[in-house]
Amino acid sequence: MIQSALASLTEEHRIVIILRDIHDMPYEEIAENLGVELGTVRSRLHRARMELKTRLAPHLVEGSEL
Repeated sequence: MIQSALASLTEEHRIVIILRDIHDMPYEEIAENLGVELGTVRSRLHRARMELKTRLAPHLVEGSEL
């Protein structure tokens, strides 16, 4: 389910999720590697996490949280 939800994200969102949440890369390093501003990394990450939450919510057991 998680892999499918991750694959359904836009490339921009998928990349920041992978770099930050899977590879634990610092925000500054992600911004440098992608050639974008730090604020852009933060906003993309927020949007990506919200999208994943929406896509995975139907699969959660009632009473649990993402």
